[in-house]
Amino acid sequence: MELEVLDLSVCCRLCLRSCTAADDSSSLDEPNLADRLKYVFRRAFCESEWIPRLICQKCNSLVKDFHRFAQLVHRNQDYLESLELPGKTEVDFDQIEESESARIEDGDGAVDNSNEGEVEHAEEANVTIDQEESESEEDVGKTKSQKEDARIKQYYKIQCDICFAEYEAFTELSTHFRDVHGISGYIKCCDKKLYRRCRLLEHISKHLDPETFRCKLCNKNYACKTSLELHNMHKHLPQDQKPFQCPKCPRSFVKKYQLKAHSVRHVAVECPDCGKIMSSRLSLRDHLLKMHGESGRFICDTCGAEFRTKVAFDRHLQKHRGVSSRDTDRAQCEQCQKWFSTTVGLRQHIKTQHTESGEQFVCSICGKVAPNSAALRQHKSVTHAEQKHECEYCGKRFRRAISLKEHRATHTGEVLYSCKTCSMTFNSNANMYKHQKKVHPEEWVKNKGAKG
Repeated sequence: MELEVLDLSVCCRLCLRSCTAADDSSSLDEPNLADRLKYVFRRAFCESEWIPRLICQKCNSLVKDFHRFAQLVHRNQDYLESLELPGKTEVDFDQIEESESARIEDGDGAVDNSNEGEVEHAEEANVTIDQEESESEEDVGKTKSQKEDARIKQYYKIQCDICFAEYEAFTELSTHFRDVHGISGYIKCCDKKLYRRCRLLEHISKHLDPETFRCKLCNKNYACKTSLELHNMHKHLPQDQKPFQCPKCPRSFVKKYQLKAHSVRHVAVECPDCGKIMSSRLSLRDHLLKMHGESGRFICDTCGAEFRTKVAFDRHLQKHRGVSSRDTDRAQCEQCQKWFSTTVGLRQHIKTQHTESGEQFVCSICGKVAPNSAALRQHKSVTHAEQKHECEYCGKRFRRAISLKEHRATHTGEVLYSCKTCSMTFNSNANMYKHQKKVHPEEWVKNKGAKG
């Protein structure tokens, strides 16, 4: 079967049959036609120099018919939904659309439809309204919506952010977004997408008075009414009004789903790298980033020592510069009378030498017995850690970044370490250490004593 080669310069964009501008064809550049195509086909038609932009008369007529039929269906459904059914009250669908987007599912989970990352909260209520009350409330609702739209128009254009079509009411804008673009409608302000009329009105109030949603008890400020109410509920509500008590800590909550979300904090997990037990998955994530992550590591250029925090790194650099800790910073172990330059060193000493004394710390991989937890962690990180650092010159792999750095120096000739006594240079910190101990024993003992 032979395939016909299309001449894209003289064919219809929709049916790909031959057509020209002389055949009473239409163009995608016509605004009304472009809107009808989006409404009917619910897709954007990409623009390119080689893609045809003409639409033949037959396709244009079909699109008009489809468009009219789709509008007729929408109008008929709106009419049917507005009818008062037996045993039912008349419903304001605009109010339903707003309340549903903020509704929290009963008992277990919260539905979050706001772009501001805020947790929506609404309590379910069963209200019985007779027929006459329902009709009057609907009228009040419509008047309220009109007043709210008028207030919005004082500060914003009710305009589509994509095609810039303007509307008189926020509901019309939302319908346009849903039908034409297939997404929820919004108005954009302060780089935030506000999807609901109530959120937009609160945002206006926040601009007019930044103190609108400030807590009167603790002076904290919030972006919307819901966030302020949640804050008051969590922080300032008496404990006797919070029936859901956490069995593992003193905290209590108003809703069951809040307790369920909080309980995740108490699920202990073990670190896969060092075996340390963390209180929760969130704590484990922070621990992995801080203690085992490669980003943010600080490596001393003088001796190659690695540090996980800048505070420890700066403290180490002070020793190289000959700056000793002040007497007020020094701490002494009450059990063995040994002195330490910092309280951090003292705490680590007490844990490894006194608290964990007599315990066995066995490696789960090779069975080696370590004297304390710190030694076990060090053993695992050196012996069993993944060799994820690869030399770009020869492909050899290493477990630690400093080992790769020292190896790379054998290729580049870079000098990493130098003896302070005789200026001999080294590419390995261990070799420099051995040299100082063997060739300069007196200076080595003196330096070791100064570090202690």
